[in-house]
Amino acid sequence: MNRKKNNLLSSKEIIWLLVLTVAILTSPYIFIQTSFWFSLDNDTSAKIGDSIGGITAPFIGLLSSILVYIAFKAQYRANQDIKNQFQQQSEDFLFFKLMDGLYDRIRSAVISDIKGNEQTGHQVLTLLSKRFRSHLSGACQNIGFNLLVTNPQDLKNEYFDMIVEDLSLSSFSTGNDLKLHIESFELENDRRIALNELRFKMGDVYKNIGKSEFYFLSFENRRNIYNDIYNRIFEDFGGFINSYIINIEYLLKFIKQHKENDFYFDYLKSNMTVFEKILIFYYCTSNESSPILKKLLKEFKILEDLVTSRKLLFNINSENEFQNELDEILKTNL
Repeated sequence: MNRKKNNLLSSKEIIWLLVLTVAILTSPYIFIQTSFWFSLDNDTSAKIGDSIGGITAPFIGLLSSILVYIAFKAQYRANQDIKNQFQQQSEDFLFFKLMDGLYDRIRSAVISDIKGNEQTGHQVLTLLSKRFRSHLSGACQNIGFNLLVTNPQDLKNEYFDMIVEDLSLSSFSTGNDLKLHIESFELENDRRIALNELRFKMGDVYKNIGKSEFYFLSFENRRNIYNDIYNRIFEDFGGFINSYIINIEYLLKFIKQHKENDFYFDYLKSNMTVFEKILIFYYCTSNESSPILKKLLKEFKILEDLVTSRKLLFNINSENEFQNELDEILKTNL
């Protein structure tokens, strides 16, 4: 934690105190040995004690006043230190209370997987991550199918080679023959009908095409897919997701208000698991995501280190691909 240096006296105050002390200690000798207006012999010097006392009294009184000032200043500083310590303890208490609330929600979470087995605590976060990936993978089947219907001319020949090879389509010797056949249908609806006949056989093929082309779609199209999947998952697990997101946003607001205290941010980030960050990542892809939370996530770079765990996200193969997607997801008008 950061602490400010707290000196009792400033350098100027120390200099004035030293000058005054030297003046008081040396003035008797100066007045006995010499005078600015006349010389003093030993006989007369013995008689001027009262004069010296009268002359030095103001200096001594001033020194006494300075010592009283120093005493009051020390007391004020001590009171301020006590106040600051109390405030720091109050802030620490609130921070750890928020952290406990966040992780109590995780520890008490209970949901069931597709087999009906109960998952609890951090297993819930792992399961939610898998659900997002599974739903996105399923959406890719529709993406691949729609791309074949709407833009077959823009797709790579290797996709059509894969279709011919996987389905052993004897009527087409090469993938390019199949591509030309699909392009020959002028109406998209005719292509859709023709491809629908092979839909169940070509499910995996469509899915692979969709996965390969997912990040070539416009971000608006991807956002619509993300949002649709988020809404479906939210219907089943909205209570947990909502409470977690509210807690993490409030914690980040608290940390921003106390940004000079690095400990709060370091402690939060060191306790966050990769699956928490994945949940936040997918939450931010939805239309329900909070602009304030996005801004805080970007400012504190909470999700940046997901780049090392990008394989746990959906089909992100490179660091640049991840960074581009993160930049798009965290864009706000704030």
